[in-house]
Amino acid sequence: MSAPRSLFDKLWDTHVVVPESEDAPAILFIDLHLVHEVTSPQAFAVLEERGLKVRRPDLTQATLDHSTPTLPAGADGRLPYATEAAEKQVHQLEANCAKHGIDLLGLDDARRGIVHVIGPEMGLTQPGKTIVCGDSHTSTHGAFGALAFGIGTTEVGHVLATQCVLQRKPKSMRITFEGALSPGVGAKDMALAMIATIPPRGHFAEASVTLAPGGRYRLSVGTAEFGNGTTTVHTQLVASALNTTPDRVEVHQSDTEATGYDTGAFGSAGTVVAGTAVLAACRELRSAMLSAAAALTGSGPHACELTPHGVQCGTRLVEFAELPASLVGQGRHEGTPRSVAFNVQGFRVAVNPDTGEVRILQSVQAADAGVVINPEQCRGQIEGGVAQAIGSALYEQMIVGSDGTVLTQVLRNYHIPQFADIPVTEVYFADTVDQLGPMGAKSMSESPYNPVAPALANAIARACGARVRDLPMTPARVWRMLGESAPPG
Repeated sequence: MSAPRSLFDKLWDTHVVVPESEDAPAILFIDLHLVHEVTSPQAFAVLEERGLKVRRPDLTQATLDHSTPTLPAGADGRLPYATEAAEKQVHQLEANCAKHGIDLLGLDDARRGIVHVIGPEMGLTQPGKTIVCGDSHTSTHGAFGALAFGIGTTEVGHVLATQCVLQRKPKSMRITFEGALSPGVGAKDMALAMIATIPPRGHFAEASVTLAPGGRYRLSVGTAEFGNGTTTVHTQLVASALNTTPDRVEVHQSDTEATGYDTGAFGSAGTVVAGTAVLAACRELRSAMLSAAAALTGSGPHACELTPHGVQCGTRLVEFAELPASLVGQGRHEGTPRSVAFNVQGFRVAVNPDTGEVRILQSVQAADAGVVINPEQCRGQIEGGVAQAIGSALYEQMIVGSDGTVLTQVLRNYHIPQFADIPVTEVYFADTVDQLGPMGAKSMSESPYNPVAPALANAIARACGARVRDLPMTPARVWRMLGESAPPG
């Protein structure tokens, strides 16, 4: 009986013309080739140079979507192209499609649109197809059960000429969702949660905990402390898991010679990813200590209990000095699965209609961080995230000249919020427990930043009717929008 194959494996195998080898990639047949005006001119030029024709015009769909004007034609009948090059790209695709018999959704075609939207809309994108396009967003067709990926201009030419592409089979990853879906939660929601949960290229953390003399513990962990409070959290995890006090835990981190591998302190992973590795290391060490004490006393491991002063086995206390000096626990976590944190921000603001100045009267954020291991540290993270986001939303504007020079080079022209600019933010923690994080905790680092700007924009609109859509929402922008929203007369 053959081993089970995933949908991806079946799709790949049915489209392989020549299998890959150690020296060469596979030749893969393409069911649908989407073409637009930006990445195709050089590809068609290669066909022209070599005297080649488009192999399968019937499997090629062209559309104008990148360099096309969004404004109507002027009084002279000319479309307002952004640049002369953009206009040339449009006309070149029109000419190439006419010459090679490729269906083109032109400027006057009602079906024309974004290349990765028209595919599903027209029924061209279907489950089981291989789809390529000279565009990095081609993978979005995978939501419809297709194998889709972006290709470069040279590959565009290759597909035009052969209807095949050279490709090595990518690795696949299995993701398992457990539990029952809440009402209204569908496949799209699951996909979005998956994307939000997995850091780029994965996130790996390793940790080890060693029993040190005097009943102390040495924690080695790769993640870095940069003010995010992970040192305190990891100390608390060790102290809790090994039934000791925080002062008996030594933390060694950010040292590649002395600690295990860690992808890095990003993606809100200090507590959840590295913390899970720390907790796993503690559990392994705890088990080893109980087993060693049980062997010394002739007891079963389940009859022994770890205490701050040693291992209690019945009436006998096995002191730490009696245990083997080489006892160590190892832990590792690969970053998945992870839960998603949720943050809600609310503002009460006042707006001066004469100047557009915005003053924040009240700031409130609610956070779902699961079990909050260190409330003061987590509260500080949220307050800091809100403060940073207020700077982005109201003050900080980088101006770049036409030659790429940054014009806002001094703090006189680039305002970073000061203490006087930042309100006191009320922080409320949701009473939740996460089954995936260590001791029920969720990630909480970048999350407080996200809802601030939208909440401020909504508050400004509620206060004065001005809907500002560009950041920062400076007094000048708010004042300008007030003028546009005011009734005539």
